[in-house]
Amino acid sequence: WAYSSDLVAALDRCVEAKSDIVSMSLGGPYWSEFEDEAFTEAFANGVLLVGAAGNDGNTEHSYPASYDAVVSVAAVDRKKNLADFSQRTDQVELAAPGVDIVSTVPCGTSVRKTTPDYDGLDGTSMATPH
Repeated sequence: WAYSSDLVAALDRCVEAKSDIVSMSLGGPYWSEFEDEAFTEAFANGVLLVGAAGNDGNTEHSYPASYDAVVSVAAVDRKKNLADFSQRTDQVELAAPGVDIVSTVPCGTSVRKTTPDYDGLDGTSMATPH
């Protein structure tokens, strides 16, 4: 998304469709009052909002995951160690597998071959759907 209005419009479509859960694999460094208010309202109306914490491996906030109304998800490896790329903010509430996760990406289009047919991917976006 490039504009707050695009993100809020997508959230509004989810709410209008009566979504119970909105899972977001996107993020950026800027807080927006417009977005924050929209997520707060959706949450207050019973929508569970889940967002990828970010992949910069630091303690900087990434939005929308760092809004109070959004559950921020970090990534861990198979040994349950926090992935070195995963954000480490005070907004992170959950951690889930996010290293070498088998994806629907066909073999040869990613960094590694995890199965004969599909590649593995890393990221908080891989952890968020768990």
